[in-house]
Amino acid sequence: MKKFLVFILVVLLGVAFYYYLQNYGGDQYATYSNSRYSFEIDYPSDWVLGEQEENNAGRSFAPVDESVYCYAYGFANALQNIQGQPQSLEEFVDWFVENMDVRLIEQSPETMDGVPDMEFIDWSIENVDATLIERSPETMSGIPAVELLVEEEGKKRYSLYTLNDQEGIGFYCILNDPAMEEMWKAHYDYMKRTIRLLPMEEKNLLSCDFLLQGGIEELKDQQVFEDQKYTEVTITSREAWDTERLPKQVSELEGQGYECMPIPFKFGKDEGDGGVPSVEIVQWTCDLPYEEQMYIADSEAVPEGFECTKESCADASGMESVLKFCYR
Repeated sequence: MKKFLVFILVVLLGVAFYYYLQNYGGDQYATYSNSRYSFEIDYPSDWVLGEQEENNAGRSFAPVDESVYCYAYGFANALQNIQGQPQSLEEFVDWFVENMDVRLIEQSPETMDGVPDMEFIDWSIENVDATLIERSPETMSGIPAVELLVEEEGKKRYSLYTLNDQEGIGFYCILNDPAMEEMWKAHYDYMKRTIRLLPMEEKNLLSCDFLLQGGIEELKDQQVFEDQKYTEVTITSREAWDTERLPKQVSELEGQGYECMPIPFKFGKDEGDGGVPSVEIVQWTCDLPYEEQMYIADSEAVPEGFECTKESCADASGMESVLKFCYR
């Protein structure tokens, strides 16, 4: 008899949960599609969708009362392991957990004669009270993923990550109101199951008009690597860099026309100048831009001195079209 009552209770809870997901705050879910990292996720249709990011990395969504904040995004696998290979999913999560108590809160260019100059970066970081509660294997759209439950500044943060050699997908929800944790955790569980990683042929294409207007700046090449010998470079301006202490790779690449920028990669436990954690490892990103680049209509002739490749895009009606990407 007791087993029967437990069974009935489970069924009733399941029905109530299904009804709740279908009816809370609206009668349907909307879909967010990311064309850059080729994934989709469903979110409650009455939630507020965050502003479109310039780099199209991801999008936030939250209810009007902001009792929970969720964010789905893609990211490049720019980290390397000790063998110099792209980090695996487990290695990435290890790194994330190791550094989750330090948060970069601002990365803004200083001004040069009143004009923002990205060569002079003002970094602002802070320590946060973050504790890993649980780490468990999961799946995202049928492929291996890792789920983390972290308590950060007294709030629960549920997150899910997957990663391949080139890029990864992340999704997390921060529960701002402990009294509503059970309800919002149900939404998080539902939303994470709706994440769909799209095959290449199903990618949502960027707008042709957006490309023609110069909305994307392509790179000829990018090199990412780490250095732990000259970490002070992150708190000085480019003009103050000690060129004799720069990594050999930086000197060589900048000699070839690359533009290199350091960011703190691993922080120490002790505090350095200004009361912020000391930097133990610097990650360098060196970009090689094209001398000139442009997108033109497929029917246009190749400009003199340029090389061109054909790229797919979406026309005004949403149908697949083709442009030429020309560079030199």
